[in-house]
Amino acid sequence: VDTSAGTSTGDTQRISALVSSGPHFSRLPWSISSSRSRTSNDSGNDSRFSNVEGTVRYKFTREWGAVASAGYESNDFQTSQDDDSGPIWSAGLTWTPTPRTSVEARYRSRCFGPGFFLSASHRARRMVFTASYDEELTTSSETFLQRQLIPLVDAFGDPIVDPISGDQVQLPIARETLTEEVQVQKQLRASASYQGRRMSSSVSVSRTISEFQLTGREEESFGPKVSSS
Repeated sequence: VDTSAGTSTGDTQRISALVSSGPHFSRLPWSISSSRSRTSNDSGNDSRFSNVEGTVRYKFTREWGAVASAGYESNDFQTSQDDDSGPIWSAGLTWTPTPRTSVEARYRSRCFGPGFFLSASHRARRMVFTASYDEELTTSSETFLQRQLIPLVDAFGDPIVDPISGDQVQLPIARETLTEEVQVQKQLRASASYQGRRMSSSVSVSRTISEFQLTGREEESFGPKVSSS
């Protein structure tokens, strides 16, 4: 992806891989993920991110389970903190009271400090409710790159189509000013989707706090979205 901020331009390349266990590991599923990205700017403020992480899950009962992960991240970017690389790990619980409801909450440790991860969903006959919270290192161009890699679908897995153009749309989230500076992005999302026989609709809300790692400033954005087809 290529980005432009005033007189400065940048180029970002990203590659990721995921290996996960099959159906024979139903009680102890595992996965290993890795990603590498590099952003080059005309100003010379380049940034690099690299990580590898293994995750394992274990079910105590039909409803309750545990999840843990460990790995290492090697980064190179301008920051006011002492370290931009180091070990990463997380630990938490999963709760599945019914086949239609699931909740996962984790405490995580990264190079930029401790944080949390939350993912929850509930599926009714024609409704799906989801909520999530995550904290991640990113750049403006990295955010745009991830948008291009992930097509927008609703909670039922169907593409969200613009009723006027007929094209698949992307979730419009209010973004911070385009900048080369690396930031910790803390994002909370919630959505409700309905699918009937002749129409479908969704309502989503996101709140994002961006903590810039060099200047220390913060930006907050709020993005509501209502769609139907």
